[in-house]
Amino acid sequence: MVQQANNPKLSGDDPGGRSFFADSFKIASWLEENEPAAYHVLTSTPVRFSIKNEGQQYSAVWPILCTNASGDITEVHYNNRTMKPLQAPTHVVTPFYHAYKLFSDKLQEPSASLEFNMVPGDLVAFNNRRVLHGRTAFDASKVDR
Repeated sequence: MVQQANNPKLSGDDPGGRSFFADSFKIASWLEENEPAAYHVLTSTPVRFSIKNEGQQYSAVWPILCTNASGDITEVHYNNRTMKPLQAPTHVVTPFYHAYKLFSDKLQEPSASLEFNMVPGDLVAFNNRRVLHGRTAFDASKVDR
């Protein structure tokens, strides 16, 4: 976790909008070692992701955890805004959402991510197929985004 001298969390007046980044490959490896059945479900269950933008519909189907022929993780697809409900036989649905929750819960552990406030002039570059990113909710009257 990065702490800055002007960190509003330390002053008790947190306007929100903190950026966070997590290494999804590390979390996938943890899942493979500790919850192999859940890992298998997330590497083998096809999921539809879809979004409409400026009149265009974009859609793709792939597992949450993609692997190559050697079984190595190559990319992670995790986006709660574009992921559609799972379209699968009933016996697949419960194990899938259980595995998805395990992965999601691990992402939210403080030790799994880096969280900080970005300031004007900051630039962050990262591998978008490996590093998951987001931000916390914010008070628009206190944060200019």
